[in-house]
Amino acid sequence: MINLDIDIIRGNDCTSQLTALTTSSGIVNLSGYFLTGNARFRYEESGNLLNFSPYSSNTASGLVNLNIPSATTAECPVGAYYYNIDAYNSTQRVTLFNGFMNVYPNTCFIDNGSTATVVITQLTYGHGAPTSPPGIPTIAAVYYDLDSYQTYLWNPETQSW
Repeated sequence: MINLDIDIIRGNDCTSQLTALTTSSGIVNLSGYFLTGNARFRYEESGNLLNFSPYSSNTASGLVNLNIPSATTAECPVGAYYYNIDAYNSTQRVTLFNGFMNVYPNTCFIDNGSTATVVITQLTYGHGAPTSPPGIPTIAAVYYDLDSYQTYLWNPETQSW
């Protein structure tokens, strides 16, 4: 299993090609396996925020393709969500990848009320509301509280969450 975070800009396509590896034997041969993936608000929850359909373009080489269309990412709330990608057949299920799927906003409102596309430079998550400013100077930052599912946006004008 590989722990890997996936970054998505809300409303944009998300495409990636990953290689499934083991620590002992290298590439995972995915021949005879189906792939499935999902993201949820918390690790222990059973309900899914997002189901996606990874596929393999070369099963013997362990290639896993991820394609989440913009219409799907547009429906995802901004925040950090636990995800996993599994391989399964009739006798076993194996988690190939897991980590956080970080969903960033695609727009923000500037002081004069106009809309501008920005690149978020920082997404953090933790337990409880944020108590300090972002660790680096940023146009926009997002903090996600894993306990309350609350998302906080940093306001650089007022220097507050």
